[in-house]
Amino acid sequence: MNLLPEVIERDGQPITTSRAVAECFGKQHKHVMRDIETIKEQLISTNLWRLESTGPKLGSLKNDGSEFFYANFIQSTYTDDRGRTQPQYIMTKDGFTLLAMGFTGAKALQFKIA
Repeated sequence: MNLLPEVIERDGQPITTSRAVAECFGKQHKHVMRDIETIKEQLISTNLWRLESTGPKLGSLKNDGSEFFYANFIQSTYTDDRGRTQPQYIMTKDGFTLLAMGFTGAKALQFKIA
């Protein structure tokens, strides 16, 4: 069983999409989109400056967490089977990891252990 969604390289950085994550974890895409939006809300409303001492990356972020979100989750679109334009997110390895760590279930547990 593949524990990672399809990954492609863009500008030398591995990325994946919310659709690939949904397929990999057996979730509906709309639920993955909801989970990403929840992360966005939480990051933007969280005072990350309180966590500066836990790591150098956090200390360089804006206090509201928006910099992390927008650096790791990029809003995009795709064309569905009916020819309609639909929303999706493109995400970095850090964005994917943050998202997947919030998942539950057997596949999510296997990913976390791996």
